[in-house]
Amino acid sequence: MECDRNRDEEIDSICEQCEKILAVDENEHARIAKLQSLFRGHRTRRQVWSGKAATKLQAVFRGHKERDRAQRMLTQFLRVQAAYRGHRTRLRLRQDIGEAFERAQMRRRPRNVAQGIDRVLRVARAMPVQAVAVLFLSLLPQAGAAKDE
Repeated sequence: MECDRNRDEEIDSICEQCEKILAVDENEHARIAKLQSLFRGHRTRRQVWSGKAATKLQAVFRGHKERDRAQRMLTQFLRVQAAYRGHRTRLRLRQDIGEAFERAQMRRRPRNVAQGIDRVLRVARAMPVQAVAVLFLSLLPQAGAAKDE
């Protein structure tokens, strides 16, 4: 019986300790939660700055740098493409104006300047505004050459 009594006393003392632990007031609960969160933060920061995290950080930065480089290359490509398309359009426009001018020249020569201007205006009405400007500019050097002769 003595053994059972000691055992009961031991169980009672453990229960009393448990009751003391569970009888913690609210402030102490808040302090315990704060300590736990501080330790968890410390543990997380230690894991983040281990070698694996540094490698991941490098990979993320390299990916960002590569995407930035690809965007710059795309912008440069689009600029070159736009410049080429503009060049090609201006070349076609110049050829169309030249053909129209040749057609106008193949007709009989005008009797006077007014008739010549009327013919050029008739041809110009069928062209876009830029083409008309180029056509008139192309006529200017010829008019100057005619005066020199």
